[in-house]
Amino acid sequence: MKKNMTFSGLPFIMLLLFSSMLSANDVIALNVLNKSFVDFENKHNECIEYSHNNRVSEETLHQFNQIKSKAEPSIGYLYKSALNRCTKDESNQLMRIIMTLDTTGYGAEYKQAKIKAKEIKKLMFSRVDLRVEMKFHGLSEDKKNKLLKIRGLSEPFNMIDLFERSRIK
Repeated sequence: MKKNMTFSGLPFIMLLLFSSMLSANDVIALNVLNKSFVDFENKHNECIEYSHNNRVSEETLHQFNQIKSKAEPSIGYLYKSALNRCTKDESNQLMRIIMTLDTTGYGAEYKQAKIKAKEIKKLMFSRVDLRVEMKFHGLSEDKKNKLLKIRGLSEPFNMIDLFERSRIK
């Protein structure tokens, strides 16, 4: 009797195994998504490393301090914007893949790739980013425009150094 029960459970186990296998398209999509995410991460890390070694010039600091009144919270936004410009190509490629997966109607065929895409979006877009963005957009249009025109803040810069030096009077 025990043999029969084990044998009759085999089709159920096989069904579970086959249903959990990835489709060929899902495997391809996961590989493309993973490669694109690794490319983005590598470039992002490279840009962060560059920023650590890139102190803003005295001229840039002076320009920033001219706008300073309530501009300090915008340092995070300006830093994030500079990183976004630095990783633009890799980020655009990754977002294109994620958006394509998001808009495709094939649910089961790309199930794991869609799950991975959702995880990547959560990593890339956080509440902290939203807060930083809102603080910047809470500034007057004049201040935002002046801050965005400071040339030395358009490439990755040492954010902590700028913050500390802008506080010294």
